[in-house]
Amino acid sequence: MSYKVRFWEIRERTGRQKGFEVRWTVSGHEKSESFKTKGLAESRRAKLMTAARDGDRSPPGPACPPPNSAP
Repeated sequence: MSYKVRFWEIRERTGRQKGFEVRWTVSGHEKSESFKTKGLAESRRAKLMTAARDGDRSPPGPACPPPNSAP
C-alpha cells in the first residue's frame, strides 16, 4: 500500500462559477476539487496536506472515499 501524495498549486480557472481548483495525486491517481473562492481552496488544500502528512490513506472529502469504505 502506498501513501505517495503530491500536491499542485491552486489553479485559477477564469470564466467558471467555481474559479479555483485544488489538484493532487494519490499513488498516481489524479484528484481535484473546485471552489468559488481562493480562500476555500487554500483551506481544503491545507487539510489534505495535513492528512497526508499524518499518514491518512484517504483524507475525508468528496473526492476521496472514507478509509473503511467498500468499493
